[in-house]
Amino acid sequence: MRGLWGQNLPDVDWVIRFLKAVGSADALPPELITAAVPLVPVLRHGRPLWQGDLPLAELAAATFPKLVVSGGHSAGFDAICDDLAERIGASRAVSAGAGHEVQFTGQPLNDLLLALWRGANSR
Repeated sequence: MRGLWGQNLPDVDWVIRFLKAVGSADALPPELITAAVPLVPVLRHGRPLWQGDLPLAELAAATFPKLVVSGGHSAGFDAICDDLAERIGASRAVSAGAGHEVQFTGQPLNDLLLALWRGANSR
């Protein structure tokens, strides 16, 4: 990912390489890849992903329910999500079918979120 970040490529080439790196290029239809191209400059010129300072202690201390979801397509991403969920006291789930873009799984992700929210309401 670090090598890709600074490459001077057309946005469409950059997004395809990015999606391949996160394991999603084959899971997404071409129209979604096309829709992602306009978002590339924001990602490429923002803070690199690895420079984030996550407020893990604050999240762990927060009393609201938390959920960490992965796409089940990468052992590495699943391990990161397992660790994050443990560190912040979150529930952990997998919503497979769209690679790294779990939001595109639709109903399975919606069901996970509804269960989280309904559980919060019953507290």
